[in-house]
Amino acid sequence: MRTAARASGTLLILSYHDFRGTPDVEALYARFSEAQALGGDVAKVAVMPRCEEDVLTLLAATIRARKTLDLPLISISMGAWGALTRMFGWVFGSSVTFAVGQGVSAPGQLPIEDLNAVLDVLRRSLAGR
Repeated sequence: MRTAARASGTLLILSYHDFRGTPDVEALYARFSEAQALGGDVAKVAVMPRCEEDVLTLLAATIRARKTLDLPLISISMGAWGALTRMFGWVFGSSVTFAVGQGVSAPGQLPIEDLNAVLDVLRRSLAGR
């Protein structure tokens, strides 16, 4: 896959999804790290939080990966709790978020208009950090 991506000039996103739960920080960091070791251009981790602590677990792994790895990251929690990461994951090192245009493709996605409004407020609030 990597060879085909390189040959066509396409970036390769190596993605890990867990639709049942959220592994611990070490396991999530290992997934980010594995994507880099395998030659991915972007590392993506998407998990299903069962509680608010699970969201913090993903964000902690994202911060660690941002500080130690050399590739862009995408970190997303799904579902209701996960909507939080879609709004402010970028503050912790996630390079991309996902929103709903005309149809939902994953649980927890927000309508693009709502996400843009939240992002605008956060950007202004964090402008001086």
